[in-house]
Amino acid sequence: MMKKNVSISFLIAMIGSLLLMTSCEKWSRSEFDPNDPDYIGGAVDNSGTTDDNSGTTDDGSKKVFKVGNVSFTMIKVEGGSFMMGNDEGSYDEKPAHQVTLSDFYIAETEVTEQLYAAVMGTASTSSTYPKNNKSYSEWGAFTKELSRITGADFRLPTEAEWEYAARGGKKSQGCTYSGSFSIDKVAWYYGNSKYSYNPVKTKDANELGIYDMSGNVREFCSDYYSADYYSSSPENNPTGPESGSSHVVRGGSYYSDSPYCTVYYRVSCSSSNSKYEGARVVLTLAN
Repeated sequence: MMKKNVSISFLIAMIGSLLLMTSCEKWSRSEFDPNDPDYIGGAVDNSGTTDDNSGTTDDGSKKVFKVGNVSFTMIKVEGGSFMMGNDEGSYDEKPAHQVTLSDFYIAETEVTEQLYAAVMGTASTSSTYPKNNKSYSEWGAFTKELSRITGADFRLPTEAEWEYAARGGKKSQGCTYSGSFSIDKVAWYYGNSKYSYNPVKTKDANELGIYDMSGNVREFCSDYYSADYYSSSPENNPTGPESGSSHVVRGGSYYSDSPYCTVYYRVSCSSSNSKYEGARVVLTLAN
């Protein structure tokens, strides 16, 4: 009888140990692995309070919006100060200068073909590839319609907001690419894309849980492009030059070499359509 009792106790202890190991392993993966569905930085969490006016779910760190059957997540970026630019980079990345930003929300992913179709009423699709081949003015029309549908104030990011979010905001680890010093972990680029863009969220997220800010498709910013703007940029919430002939695009694309996918590389794009350009939206916080 004693042997039987000891065996039962041993089995119970073993089961408890296995459950504890599984729990710890899952916590470890969820905390640090952006590909795990329970990752605390990148997961879509539908818990929290619901704002009936905008149709969002809000847990304080992110808002989940739904247009038709398509959901998308906006990540809250806590404002702060950072050094924008790169003194060791190309001429238009200089000088590195301090910028201070207010809080804002930025999309977890680039605008997908699925979301674009739901907002603009084009042929329905389930594609999670980033939407490309749209001009700056067409992206303006998209943000306007998205704002109308949701009742929220969507727009394209300023160049400063884009770089701050790409760097990881207050959680930045100082990475060269958005979320890593190794480009292959976080980006689809010339070296691994096989010359084609890829579905969003198939590489690791950055420190804020944001995906594809390096590679896949370049992203329009609201700023006009000026090569020497950094020399005269205001410190607080800069919005770029008052006029220009082209706009800033950031992040590099699936056809870009690694130096053009860094968090500080900047380039201009005319208003014409390009297969290399897409967009990511931001949400202005109410005053």
